[in-house]
Amino acid sequence: IAGTLTKQDVTNVDSVGVVTARSGVYYGAAGSGTLVEGNATGIGIGTNNPHVTGLTVSGANARLQLISPTTGGGSGDGVIFGLNGDQDFFINNRETSKNILFFTEGSERLRITSGGQVLVGTDANRTINAHSPRFQLSGTDYSTSTVSVINNAADATGAYLFFSKQRSGAAGGNTAVNQDDIIGDIRFTAGDGTDVETGAARITVVAAGNAGSNSVPSLMRFSTTKTTSPVERL
Repeated sequence: IAGTLTKQDVTNVDSVGVVTARSGVYYGAAGSGTLVEGNATGIGIGTNNPHVTGLTVSGANARLQLISPTTGGGSGDGVIFGLNGDQDFFINNRETSKNILFFTEGSERLRITSGGQVLVGTDANRTINAHSPRFQLSGTDYSTSTVSVINNAADATGAYLFFSKQRSGAAGGNTAVNQDDIIGDIRFTAGDGTDVETGAARITVVAAGNAGSNSVPSLMRFSTTKTTSPVERL
């Protein structure tokens, strides 16, 4: 194509070889189409000033959608990632029962399942002591089976692990606990040749009475197992 193409009712332009535009190219209706602009830095969609080598997407709720022949091509298909209205970056796999996987050096390192469970070192959530955990780390040696919390502050504070309980039924509540409510529970289970459901020991903190303002009476139980289930020893 030589010269300047100005006719607005052109719907298709076919070209063999390289097409060079002196400025941007608009896709869509005249005056409202999406600008695609290239410069020495990269390619911009919705902007004539790309800032990174590669692709810059600009616009309210800027996002990209990835689809395949098996996902369908609708707005609710495939994977969408970008910025939402609050300028938070998001990744959304919209396919039913599909996961989000993170790899390094060709190996899967972390998986977020369609049910919102986070798995490290495994591709399937495993039920432990009748619980299906939200986070699960599974290793093949002591290093890959270890979690550490390190405080490097130049002060007297330490590293912390908190277990909290309240009764509102929703996140963010502060409803008081009742007597005999379990506030926190650490359970030790082991393989018995069938599964890893059987408890070996348990440390439990229980409300010893109904909680009041800034007052939570409690007790701590230590349990060990002789046969099939932990028994309180202390």
